[in-house]
Amino acid sequence: MLRLLVAIIFSWFFCFSAKAIEYELFELGGKVGLKDEYGKIILPATFESLGWSDGSFSVIGQTTGYKLDDHWGIVNLNKEFVTKPIYETLTYPGGSLIIARRKVNAIESKSGCLNSKGEVEIPFEYDGIQINALQAIVFKKQGGEFKYGLINLKNEIVIPMEYTRISSLGTTRYAVENSKGQTALFSDQGNPKTLFSIDSISVYKKKYAVFHQGFKQGLIDREGNIAVEAHYKKITINDNETIMGQLPSVCQILTGDNQQINKIEADGLVNSYNKLYKVKRGNWFGLCDDQLNIVIPPQYEVLTEIGNNQFLAKKKNYGVIRKNNSAVLPFEFDSIIVEKGFARVKEKTSTKNSWVIYDTLGKRRSDNNYEWIGEKRDNYFSIKKRGYWGVLNLLGEEVIHCVYDSILNHVGEAFAVKLKNGYGIINSREDWLMAPQPIPIKILKENRIFMTKDNMNFIKDFAHNIIYFSKNTFSFTPEYMIENAAQGGERKLDYDGRVITSPSPVKVEKVETVFSESEGYRGIKKDGKFGFVDKRGNLRISNRYEAIQPFKEGLAAIKLNNKWGYINMDERIIIQPLYEFVSQFEKGKALVKRNKKYGLINREGKSILPARYDSIHTLPEKNYLLIINGLKGLADKEGRVIIEPKFDQLTDLNNGYFIAERDGKFGLLTQDGLSTIPLVYDHLTFNQTKNNYLVLQLAEWQTIGL
Repeated sequence: MLRLLVAIIFSWFFCFSAKAIEYELFELGGKVGLKDEYGKIILPATFESLGWSDGSFSVIGQTTGYKLDDHWGIVNLNKEFVTKPIYETLTYPGGSLIIARRKVNAIESKSGCLNSKGEVEIPFEYDGIQINALQAIVFKKQGGEFKYGLINLKNEIVIPMEYTRISSLGTTRYAVENSKGQTALFSDQGNPKTLFSIDSISVYKKKYAVFHQGFKQGLIDREGNIAVEAHYKKITINDNETIMGQLPSVCQILTGDNQQINKIEADGLVNSYNKLYKVKRGNWFGLCDDQLNIVIPPQYEVLTEIGNNQFLAKKKNYGVIRKNNSAVLPFEFDSIIVEKGFARVKEKTSTKNSWVIYDTLGKRRSDNNYEWIGEKRDNYFSIKKRGYWGVLNLLGEEVIHCVYDSILNHVGEAFAVKLKNGYGIINSREDWLMAPQPIPIKILKENRIFMTKDNMNFIKDFAHNIIYFSKNTFSFTPEYMIENAAQGGERKLDYDGRVITSPSPVKVEKVETVFSESEGYRGIKKDGKFGFVDKRGNLRISNRYEAIQPFKEGLAAIKLNNKWGYINMDERIIIQPLYEFVSQFEKGKALVKRNKKYGLINREGKSILPARYDSIHTLPEKNYLLIINGLKGLADKEGRVIIEPKFDQLTDLNNGYFIAERDGKFGLLTQDGLSTIPLVYDHLTFNQTKNNYLVLQLAEWQTIGL
């Protein structure tokens, strides 16, 4: 017992005496110093920073980094400068060395490694260094490219400096990439374990690493032996060392009766352009034809059809390619916007003037670069430079120089502009057609503008002659103007101010609102109640209803005692007001709501579909979508239930089939509700042109036994 007690006391004493001293930075007068855990000042506050240039702080071998005069050096805790402050950066990656960077001549900086005494262990000859245990990945710029190699901490070459990239996969293995983008596995002795036949390798986890080859994944051991061939879409190695794999997903083209036409390994297919499908594998896109043969391999981050057998694509940068995968515009741009036969392109440049115009043959049209180029409107582009706006023509010529506050709009060769808070009109030769004045304008057509002053709307010519004016609101078409009358209705006028059509007069006095005409009757609101007048304005149905709907198929919905029913044109109640909601009649049927449930009635008020549904929606093909508790079914045009509500989604293809979805799985049903393509697919779309179906079935995860 006594021995045990002595052992415990000794252990406590040893732990206490061996405890590392903790340090704390402090600031005084804008300078930084160092204290120990007892508050004793170890280094006075005379430094711009202490620790390392990446913002971290640590003490190694009684030394740390310091910053003076915007440069770094090493200082020990005895207040002695180990090195002068001559380094641009100092970082401590762990271990025994410090990575430093300094000028080696007037224009070049290089990286090397120091020990805690400030002695050079790895000379300053590299453009970058990454310490990995007892070795370092280094790189130098050679002929405009960085070349990577591996050295030991004595600066002896382990892997020659001739590779595009080297990555650590753990303490003893490296992934080495050559100039062709292919990767091999190397040992820490510099010995290749595989050929350069791999796309990439992950970090080792336990015994294995995941390798990528041709968009698929497999497993490789530390000796470079293939444990699992690259057949899987994805492989994960779990912490409990179980290995899971997911085989590639499969897209198929099927007939309506579930006969396979063709299939392809893909995560998705989208009907794209001219008998082509956009195919997705992982995060990459390509193209295949309608027989699922690959046309463009899946190698692009973005692939968008832009017409004329051309595609906007991204591979690190943006470019434009043809259907045969040849380049129209090289992959050199930050952004490309293609429209109407032209490409607005953002070049990689250090200046903010980076936008230019190309045509879709790959020829540059604009001589100059701009801050922004707007979309093509008619035969012009708006452009911005030095904060001011101008105009380019289709040849890329700056027909209106960038001196205006804004280009408002244009019609033909006339441009509305803002200049020094004045609004005027110029032509493409920059002659003033209308001198600047303080009120905003809009060009409507040749020699016609619109402007508003003192709540009055004016139509004028360029010489400020008034063509028409009104307090009513306007909308405009190329052929005529539409004036919205204050009491309802609208008036059409030509651009010379002549009336083309005018709303029918309403004779009823003190009418509050007049509604649009329908089947010869126009709804009105008078004294807070609603009724109808005929085309001459004669009151035909008294204004005694709480609300109304327009006449349709000879019946109009009216609201009485807070319930809806229907009357005919003789004001005879045809369907009693019993409903909380009603729709207009459409081919003899109307939707109604009663007791918070929806149904369908005919013109006599008889039930076609009982009011038992949470909602009913009329589909474009005039079938009815039925919903109960979020589940969907279908009724035909006559109101007969053909599919009971039991699906999450139903899509009527109007060809006798319906796409059905339940619990995230898709299939195909006939109009009688029979399943022809089972509900097992993760995606299903209809190709109307080919009259076939594109389905996607994602592979399930499975355990890989080794």
